[in-house]
Amino acid sequence: MDGSDWKLLDSRLPKFFSDYVEKGYRLVVVSNQGGIEKGKVNVNEVKKRFNDSIVALGQPCLVLIATHDDIFRKPRIGLWSYLSEELQPSVDIDFERSFYVGDAAGRKKSALRKADHSCADLLFAVNAKLNFMLPEQFMSCAAKGATMCNQSKSLLSQIDCFKPSEERDNAEQFILREVATGAKVTSLQTVLPTQLHCIIFSGMSATGKSSFYRQHLKQLNYVYISRDEMNCAMSKCESLAEKTLSASQNVVIDNTSVDKTSRAKWIQVCKDRRAIPIIFHFKLPLKHIFHNNVYRKLTTAQSTVTSVLIYTQNKRFEEPTASEGATVFEVNFVPTFTSEEQRTLYYMYLTEK
Repeated sequence: MDGSDWKLLDSRLPKFFSDYVEKGYRLVVVSNQGGIEKGKVNVNEVKKRFNDSIVALGQPCLVLIATHDDIFRKPRIGLWSYLSEELQPSVDIDFERSFYVGDAAGRKKSALRKADHSCADLLFAVNAKLNFMLPEQFMSCAAKGATMCNQSKSLLSQIDCFKPSEERDNAEQFILREVATGAKVTSLQTVLPTQLHCIIFSGMSATGKSSFYRQHLKQLNYVYISRDEMNCAMSKCESLAEKTLSASQNVVIDNTSVDKTSRAKWIQVCKDRRAIPIIFHFKLPLKHIFHNNVYRKLTTAQSTVTSVLIYTQNKRFEEPTASEGATVFEVNFVPTFTSEEQRTLYYMYLTEK
């Protein structure tokens, strides 16, 4: 791919864009170019491609490019915020008339076209509160001089992605659900034993395990054992758990423990020291996990896990059951935030698919 690898979608585009500029519109291109960071694409070739296409359109146009997988990459709105807050802070944007056109809308393969490579354009427009149109719809409206419509709602209903606003609107305020009875728990004190016990976390990366410990269990004086925190071999974690339970101190094991075999080791440690084993299952859909992983990357210094690792954990995962010899509770995931900015970001679309 080089700087000449482009063509206009339609020969009428220069006329259509000229008409919009005369009506007071500003033309802005927002583009993901992650290949630059990865060294797969030459930045000068990308610049040439955009420059030549703008010349062909014959209208002034601002091009904003996201080169890294950060807050600026669509569907995140870092570039939109940069435009509206930094480049033109005095401009009062007319959201009712403004619109965004893109072909990455999550459409499935049909007899007439290939599947879209992602949902990034559609979700970017929704995050930025812009009207959204597919290229063919834009061409049809522009040719007729018709009012631009917003296709966001109809297109969103057709794609299978994590919808954060639905998660927010349907959230229930309880802490745990006991798997055996289905009973919802609103106070940990009602289910935690007074006898010696060990809470074993079971859940994939980015399901909120460490955050749950800090919010609900840290103040209860458990000895916290996490391989990630200790940065050590699993045998050292097991040894610490054995010593701690032998000293009659309650323990929290914060590891993924995605299969029966890994949980069985901890359950046996409990039984050998006459401690009650309890499993807290952190259960989230895969798309929600990917959303959490991106959010963590954008808001903390904590390193994220790779998509490959998440898929591997998902393939290995075996849902905990009472037959393993422990009481099982399912954790109700409720995100917590330290600022309104974090809350706003979390309930945006953060992943492209």
